[in-house]
Amino acid sequence: MSSNEKVIQYIKKRLDKGQIDYKQDIPLNGENGRDNLLESMDEALDLSIYLAASILEMINKRDNLQNNKGDDVEYNYISPNDPGDENDWFVNLWIR
Repeated sequence: MSSNEKVIQYIKKRLDKGQIDYKQDIPLNGENGRDNLLESMDEALDLSIYLAASILEMINKRDNLQNNKGDDVEYNYISPNDPGDENDWFVNLWIR
């Protein structure tokens, strides 16, 4: 299965879950008092919270590995502005 097909499959599962949970299609005209713009802002804020928590977990794991493994850990810091910025939040971790 291609990555595109996996994404489509995941989206379909989410749509099916929404259909079961809310017993309706996606509201387009504010049905039942729903506000897609406000709900999407709430979801985006939730995403930023969960993403920040996941990044902090990665940083903690990286730091624990560095303290416990020494030279067995190699880091690759990724930044859109400066690929060499070690203070950047986006961290990829490779274990040799």
